[in-house]
Amino acid sequence: MTDNQEKKGLSIHCHHDILVEYCTDYEKRVNYIKAKPKHEKEPRLKLFKLLPKEALNDLPKKYLKSDADWQKAYADRPKAYTKFRKADADWPTEEKDAFHKKWCGCKEWHGKELVFTKG
Repeated sequence: MTDNQEKKGLSIHCHHDILVEYCTDYEKRVNYIKAKPKHEKEPRLKLFKLLPKEALNDLPKKYLKSDADWQKAYADRPKAYTKFRKADADWPTEEKDAFHKKWCGCKEWHGKELVFTKG
């Protein structure tokens, strides 16, 4: 692994309310934890770590299956988002405007984005 590659994998104590979960970017998570209040920061930095491959043998098979499903969904996200953006782009303007008028009607929406006034 080169220095600029993300460290990722199953981790322990990535968040405070789940024991083991997939961490997509170890350094990013460490930096996020460093911004926590002091009483949280020190123990969380001490306890959060990526698990070695051998630890996977001690996880329930159902847990590993759910992680594999999550990994697939996470990997499919960019493709799904591209499809979503295409569907949005293909939505006829008149229909989109009518939907907006019926369900919101705000003056900040200008057909393609919210436009904010400087205050």
